[in-house]
Amino acid sequence: GVYVHFPWCLRVCPYCDFNVYQARDAPRRAYADAVMRQWDAARHQFPEEAPRTVFLGGGTPSLWGADLVGGVLRRLGASPGAEVTLEANPEDADREAWRALVDAGVNRLSLGVQSFEAPVLEKLGRAHAADDGARAVDIALSAGFERVSVDLIFGVPGQRDWEGTLRRAVALGVGHVSTYSLTVEAGTRFASEGVRAAGEDEALTMLRTSLELLGAAGLARYEVSNHARSGERSQHNGLYWAGRPWLGLGAGAHSHLPGPEGARRWAGLRRPADFMESAGTGAVDWSEELDADAVLRERLMMGLRRVEGVRVADPRLRGPLARLREAGLVAPDAHDGLVRATVGGMEVLDLVVGALDGALTG
Repeated sequence: GVYVHFPWCLRVCPYCDFNVYQARDAPRRAYADAVMRQWDAARHQFPEEAPRTVFLGGGTPSLWGADLVGGVLRRLGASPGAEVTLEANPEDADREAWRALVDAGVNRLSLGVQSFEAPVLEKLGRAHAADDGARAVDIALSAGFERVSVDLIFGVPGQRDWEGTLRRAVALGVGHVSTYSLTVEAGTRFASEGVRAAGEDEALTMLRTSLELLGAAGLARYEVSNHARSGERSQHNGLYWAGRPWLGLGAGAHSHLPGPEGARRWAGLRRPADFMESAGTGAVDWSEELDADAVLRERLMMGLRRVEGVRVADPRLRGPLARLREAGLVAPDAHDGLVRATVGGMEVLDLVVGALDGALTG
């Protein structure tokens, strides 16, 4: 898979801790040229040169424009039938511009709707109105995107009608819904303002409402935060959860390359100007080698997020797994080599992963 990071937004949301910068006049073409130089220099590291998935994230990559997006996609040369996702915001909805993105090769749109409550959108610093999310989905479908996903946030201070937001998302007929609990990260504007997310009990109630309502509507949970109809799962994100190889292109983008006895991961230079100046030289912000134990621990952390679970066969985990099964946090052994968190285990996944991690680190 290939992740392409576009690091600019028209405004930066107060809860966002991604590598993003506010700019109305981003160097779009120079940045696209730099991304393509990086691709040409890095692609040889990956055994499968034709990407099976491409994810254009940010930031707001829809601001890049279809001509430059198309140029990048042509250079990447994704395999036939590849999933090509682009993130966008409801206020950017424009039928002709989005139809041009479809013509450029984007077949999946991920919309940052976040809420259908005006006060919640205002609190989150979003630029769109409560009804703009539904309008954007209609425009996306009419523009020809094969698949549309909607992102929603719960646990926001002052949030009153999470169930109503979920019901509106379901009524739109989208095939994929991601539901994220608000987390106030250090370094964000929310953190500097002392904003607090909803309490654990309230957030847990909202999480359970998501499972019940979306599940009943045919959007089955397949990962902690993701729900999809049959055939609509995010293939690209699945690479992350399964520990597969991916190449990150753009400012600060992360890459992961598993090997026979470990893995290597690294991140590009974070500042867009630094990235553009050095693209193609192999310059990185950081790089690290993971040994077999570190890879196993990461596989557990990511793989247990999936409903299908993760395949592990390390004898050091037998005791902790037996205790977690007894506590009802891990599903009974199905004798297929897979470890699966129960619904209750998903609610306290950090505890489950911590118990298994402790067994591996001694």
